[in-house]
Amino acid sequence: MTTSVRLVADDLTGALDAAVQFTGRNPGLPVLLRARNGAPVAETAAISTASRDLDADAAGRLMAAAAPFLARAGLRFLKIDSLLRGHWPRDLAILLGACPDHVCILAPAFPAQRRITRNGRQYAPGADGILAALPRSPGEELALAGCRARHIPAGALRAADLAAAPGTVLICDALVQEDLDRLVVVARDHGAPILWCGSAGLARALAGEGPCRIVPEPGPQLILIGSDHPVTHAQIAAVPPSAAARVALGTDGERAASLVAQSLARTSCIVTADLPRGLAPAEAAPMIAARLAATLPRLPRPSGLVVIGGETLASVCNVIGAEALCLAGEILPGVPVSRIGGGLWDGVRLISRSGAFGAPDFLARLLDDRLVPS
Repeated sequence: MTTSVRLVADDLTGALDAAVQFTGRNPGLPVLLRARNGAPVAETAAISTASRDLDADAAGRLMAAAAPFLARAGLRFLKIDSLLRGHWPRDLAILLGACPDHVCILAPAFPAQRRITRNGRQYAPGADGILAALPRSPGEELALAGCRARHIPAGALRAADLAAAPGTVLICDALVQEDLDRLVVVARDHGAPILWCGSAGLARALAGEGPCRIVPEPGPQLILIGSDHPVTHAQIAAVPPSAAARVALGTDGERAASLVAQSLARTSCIVTADLPRGLAPAEAAPMIAARLAATLPRLPRPSGLVVIGGETLASVCNVIGAEALCLAGEILPGVPVSRIGGGLWDGVRLISRSGAFGAPDFLARLLDDRLVPS
């Protein structure tokens, strides 16, 4: 029997990179963008609350509203950022409060991106490539949100841990993907009701089989970048000038659209927001959204679309009137491919990614058609 899957994330790229893990058995899995009154919702689906950069109270209200969506599934998954950004402890507390008989398995590791959980702390590579612990541990964060939590070393989860832990968060170490795979096997064998909480690594373990690997399509790509993350800046700098034109979005949407359209007629085009460096996400997001709204409706339908940054992707989908993103697979771990459903660019293939992901040559390789499945 197929188990229905419902996934909630706090940003759109996060919803996509976790939900895509389930497409091996659920091809075309929809990430829903706008509700229509009376419209049926697929048994297996994902949504984003778009709440990561909101204040805690506003984010909490959105997560509470998402709880009924999550409750109507055999597998309930709260996708959180593997760098532990956002209001995830409070989100988890809200959802666990809605199902107090559940145990929460928290496993935020994403080994494919070298983000691991060790001794109850989350580690990620720094700018120098060396793994370093994040400033605050998951246990400390959960205590501030009023959650009971216990640490489980890698490979140490036992049935007794699950039986004794309704309403408790089990913080599970994972150094490699196999640790997550074993964790899922033990938890499922016990049969306790579980609220799963993690990133794409845990989603991959729960899915049991990986998503299809997708080969990039040739032709000019419209690349929209709103992320101010240093990883993204390095990737833009690594793209040879001959591989893509550059256009910075200012306040003149008509002029920007003309420049982008002219560029796409001959090559790919990297579009960035011309904003002061160092703006807080809450300040930058509405400015980026306004510039996209002034530009995108004036563009011809692109042959291919790449969007980097969760808030940017949400703004793009809103501007073009998309109703869903139907997932097809990945070009790399953490880099999903989907088809836009509805709106001005219905059917356009979309590659999307968080601003914090990828090697320095990611964009250069993508534009050189060298990102192929291994």
